Amino acid sequence: LKTMAVDATPRCLIGSKDQPVIPDTSISASQPGALSYGVQNIRMGNKFGYLPKNCSKGTVEHVEFNLGCSVEVVRLQASSMSDGSIEKLRLSYSCDGKKWFNY
Repeated sequence: LKTMAVDATPRCLIGSKDQPVIPDTSISASQPGALSYGVQNIRMGNKFGYLPKNCSKGTVEHVEFNLGCSVEVVRLQASSMSDGSIEKLRLSYSCDGKKWFNY
């Protein structure tokens, strides 16, 4: 387990479309995206965003970000498309990708 030193300056750990911090290969989802809405579009600044291929009301989907080390999350930014919404958001974390804890 690697640990990242935490400084007083908040910074983006995922990155935006134009300035990605982690590679697209470090982002995965519970199911592939529909048409042009793949998980690689989850970053802020993308035209389409991420939309699960078989999305239906009441289903629970997830997106996983492998940051490569332990970090302190101090802020989360989320947005929805004009015709979509985020009904519920849960933040969980794992050190091994197998056992997850709710934040």
